[in-house]
Amino acid sequence: MKIYSPDLTAKILDAMQSIELSNNGYADIGNNAAIADALRDAGFVVNASTNLHGNATFIAYTKRAQKCLQSEPFAVSRSTPIPLRVDGPDYEGMILRRQERVMMDY
Repeated sequence: MKIYSPDLTAKILDAMQSIELSNNGYADIGNNAAIADALRDAGFVVNASTNLHGNATFIAYTKRAQKCLQSEPFAVSRSTPIPLRVDGPDYEGMILRRQERVMMDY
């Protein structure tokens, strides 16, 4: 059993609360390795990844969320790069081109 400082304990409990109260069973918990290790010890699944801005972070999942990601064929893990290719027409581009054509008549 490990003993943590009161400050680190508060951060660990805050991370646990963020994970448990999240909509999808996971949360970015920052890049503190001590918090990541404590969450692993508590039974959470913790992966090193990047956040939406490309900065290094740990993502912690509940065991149930991780199990769902592994068992569902349509689920995409946050740790997996998502392809940026869009299949389908560019509606926004069409709207902007139409507005530009309309504005050219003024």
